[in-house]
Amino acid sequence: MATVYWATRELDGGSKFSKFASGAGNHHFVLVVLAEGDSFAVPVLSEGKTRFFTLGGHNVGGRLRLKINDTAEVASVLEWLNPKEYTSTWTQDYGFQSKEVTHRNLNGAEFARRLVKASRTYRKTESSVKYELFGNNCTAWVASIFKALKAKPGVSGDTFWGVDSGCKRTGLWKRFVVQAK
Repeated sequence: MATVYWATRELDGGSKFSKFASGAGNHHFVLVVLAEGDSFAVPVLSEGKTRFFTLGGHNVGGRLRLKINDTAEVASVLEWLNPKEYTSTWTQDYGFQSKEVTHRNLNGAEFARRLVKASRTYRKTESSVKYELFGNNCTAWVASIFKALKAKPGVSGDTFWGVDSGCKRTGLWKRFVVQAK
């Protein structure tokens, strides 16, 4: 059965903000670790016997856009899965953190499938969502997708170390729900 995580990593050098907050700021995303036999309509990556994918909201051209398997998200997951291979005492790592999120009415695989579907629904309107450092950001994206699916993560963005102002924002949740016409 798939396992869903609310995950974070330290900011990378791609963000203007990260240059001032390296080690203090963080980026939030969803990590799905698949069980044997699980299949999904997204690119699935692997490290050893572990198969996974990530979903996250990113600042792309001033808009909050979905990225599947973002390079830095994947690098942080690889460090967590295989630290001997992907970390070094001579370089800074991504400081990966995660908390498992379950859904009281869905098993892990069905919950993960609905996350993929909801993220694709969001993608249809993402061009109108302005990225805001202190508003609609990666943390708000994760909190909103879980709210849209009526999941109770048991955590919030402020559960993790690091600074992120979007931890209580869930106003994007309707963008993840298929609207009846």
